[in-house]
Amino acid sequence: LLLHLGCYMILFGIVIKFITSNSIVPQKLKAIISGFLEFTSGIKKTSDAFNNSCPFICFYLSFGGLCVITQCISCYNKINILEFIKNRFLCGIISFVLCLLYKKTAIYVPVSITIVIIIISNIIRRKKYYLLKSSKSCVT
Repeated sequence: LLLHLGCYMILFGIVIKFITSNSIVPQKLKAIISGFLEFTSGIKKTSDAFNNSCPFICFYLSFGGLCVITQCISCYNKINILEFIKNRFLCGIISFVLCLLYKKTAIYVPVSITIVIIIISNIIRRKKYYLLKSSKSCVT
């Protein structure tokens, strides 16, 4: 299993190296693609390419990159792949927006939005609906 997961890391590392070695692609686009594929190398490239890289880093950490998604899919065969990817992308977008709000406003705006999201998701869960369907297995 560990060897299997390591192969995904090597595969995505090769793809990122191939993309970033191309001199035609702009530096900022290389950073965004790297973060979307594999978040650790994407964080490094994004922090070098952008002055305000914090929202992108928040997106990468919440989304996890396609490398992490393929590792999860290979380990858990009973999950809905499209729902899982959609929910990871949604988490990344929410983190990106909250970080942008934090950078542009005071801290109380993103904290207030986060509290509202938590309250709404708890209300929805009590009605047996799930905001994130892939988290169904985590609820006991």
